[in-house]
Amino acid sequence: MKKILVTTDLSEASFVAFHRAKLQADAIGKDRCEIVLVTVLEHLLAATTYVEFGLTKLEEPVIQKWSKSALDALREVSKEHFKGYYVKETVIVGSKHPAEELSDLGEKIMAEMIVLASHGRTGLGKLMLGSVTEKVVRLSSRPVLVVFSDSRARRIEATEAHNERRHVLALTDLTDESYSVFPHAAHQLTVDAEKGEQLTLLYVCEDLTRATFGLSLGEDVHDIQKEMELRAQNELDGLRDRYFPGKLVNSVVVRGSKPVYEVVSQYARTHFVDIIVATTHGHSGITRTILGGLTSRLIRTSPCPLLIVRPEKQAG
Repeated sequence: MKKILVTTDLSEASFVAFHRAKLQADAIGKDRCEIVLVTVLEHLLAATTYVEFGLTKLEEPVIQKWSKSALDALREVSKEHFKGYYVKETVIVGSKHPAEELSDLGEKIMAEMIVLASHGRTGLGKLMLGSVTEKVVRLSSRPVLVVFSDSRARRIEATEAHNERRHVLALTDLTDESYSVFPHAAHQLTVDAEKGEQLTLLYVCEDLTRATFGLSLGEDVHDIQKEMELRAQNELDGLRDRYFPGKLVNSVVVRGSKPVYEVVSQYARTHFVDIIVATTHGHSGITRTILGGLTSRLIRTSPCPLLIVRPEKQAG
């Protein structure tokens, strides 16, 4: 049975991830997928313990009581939000950073993906979702689906209300590593399939004027720019035909006069994108801008959920 690891800090802010997790489970098949619903109880320092309990150290009976309360709460959440799904509730009393605990568990159960909400609260018994998200992305060899629990979630709902088709955006920097996103993007077309499907392959070709900090490249700069964009478009069209034969897939090259993450976020916003699929550890430079540091910035600015995958060469 395939497994999807879903995190929560038991706050309503984290529940925004549940709908997306269920869509992923539906695409796999309810009878073939188990949702592992997990909360991580943070390792407490003596100072925190003193504030929360008035103690100088956390005694074992307190830990047991704390864990039982968390498990009871998790089961109530499961009953309310995951009726009809196979669910295993799990409480981790963390001796390591929550991101490490989640990454380790995802690897142990061979999860299809880890689903978490960003910008959750912190404190006793509260998984630090905001700060944990980027570290989970860095550590996990499993795909990570990030769903936002701030005001962007409301904008996403408003956008989807006007979108008759499910729009998946796959980012590539035209390197072999970035091609790992393509099968994951194709799979996303089966998620919530009742809305129809639309897949766009996007490459951002950085504006030469911006890339050279305004330094003039002479009268040929516009011709050079056009040649770069034409070559990128041809290569992107070839990838579309190679990875998505016989399917209607958009291949789009845009000139990035702003930082790449801003270009991608703006494109997603104006084209009613439902989910962005990207990878990590890309290259940098004029024509290698999509990956790497872009991921962390997109986590802060994307108007829609992000599915982040590890390049196949670096997986495991």
